[in-house]
Amino acid sequence: MPQRRVSTEILKQRGSFRVNPGRYKDRLAEPKPSGELGGPPKHLTREQRKIWRELLEIIPTGVACRYDRAAVELLVALMEKLRARQASCTDLLRLESLLSRFGMTPSDRSRVRVTSTAPSEGPDALDEFIQ
Repeated sequence: MPQRRVSTEILKQRGSFRVNPGRYKDRLAEPKPSGELGGPPKHLTREQRKIWRELLEIIPTGVACRYDRAAVELLVALMEKLRARQASCTDLLRLESLLSRFGMTPSDRSRVRVTSTAPSEGPDALDEFIQ
């Protein structure tokens, strides 16, 4: 199985851009996290909205933003299936993967690096360094 792509923030912290700045030029245009995750969508059931609010409290601050709403919706659906004891093995693997990506397991929490969700005013240090 291929290794998951390492986030730009972690690569910055490791100093990977200083070693080979040209390799990461495609990352300059990646979207910056912005906006809060917000409340549950209206089309969710009462139980799903309850799970959404529960997860909103559990997901580490600064990890999920408005871009992640679809992934959180999938996480909610899988949690609902788990609690109803209707989850298949495949559902459990997907659930575990999503929990991991949102830093909601002990080992994955140590890997999560939170950046400010405030919109940037201009180019960051990486942009200036690479150009």
